Amino acid sequence: MSYKLQWWALIPALTLVAGAVSANVFFGEQTAANLVTPVVLGTAGGLSIRKEAPLKTYLITVTLILTVIMSGNYYFLLKNRNFDLIEYSRSEVAMMLEQNKAPEDLRKNILSDFDEYKETIRDIIPFLFFLNALFLSLLTHIGLKVFTARNPGEKKTGGLENFRLNDFMILVLIAGLGIFLLVDSVNYRLIYSLGLNAMLITAVLYALQALGVIKFMIIKRGLPNYLFPLLFLIILILGIEVLVFTSVLLAGFGTLDFWADFRKLGENNELRS
Repeated sequence: MSYKLQWWALIPALTLVAGAVSANVFFGEQTAANLVTPVVLGTAGGLSIRKEAPLKTYLITVTLILTVIMSGNYYFLLKNRNFDLIEYSRSEVAMMLEQNKAPEDLRKNILSDFDEYKETIRDIIPFLFFLNALFLSLLTHIGLKVFTARNPGEKKTGGLENFRLNDFMILVLIAGLGIFLLVDSVNYRLIYSLGLNAMLITAVLYALQALGVIKFMIIKRGLPNYLFPLLFLIILILGIEVLVFTSVLLAGFGTLDFWADFRKLGENNELRS
């Protein structure tokens, strides 16, 4: 168990990472991201428990590292191996529809919609990988918490109810929003894409902060613990439209917490004054 081995666990982990990167360079496959991801998740998760690091430290660190690895792997394969994951995904969707004997009009509609938003997908590739990394990080954190809960000697660290971004992250959100609104997406596509991804990533983190406020209020009022996951499950069942709308509301509520500091966890109060 890496959390017991502490930093010694990084030696075999880094060896595996180096091997995965070498395989990616020489063979041009998606080996690096596939192998590095569980290594980063497990090692960082174990170390965070051992060092009693808060959820924010683990979640942001691991998610951003995985986002860089996954995005770097995508762009490396695209530029050096002429392998486009988006085009590959389209061909896989087309093959799946054909194998399942989907109606011709349905196939055309799905593929035409895919083609219509293909360039937009390219612009937000880092954000999409960020969502994937965030989901894996949360899943790993929950799994490790369940596993270590059996050990009575293991000290419990704050969970989502204590999740709060550094106050200076609001500047990243504002900068990303400004670039998204003011920069020409045609003539300055790279700058536009960087701003768009920065805005979306920080917005999701602020939505996560809003969830932390909600969980904090549930715990403070002594409400049942299952109420929080139940509300989240209901939103998922209601569909993607409700999920997107709720996410926008949560992001707004999370940014409001920057000024209101509902849980009184803020450190950089001078930035809000």
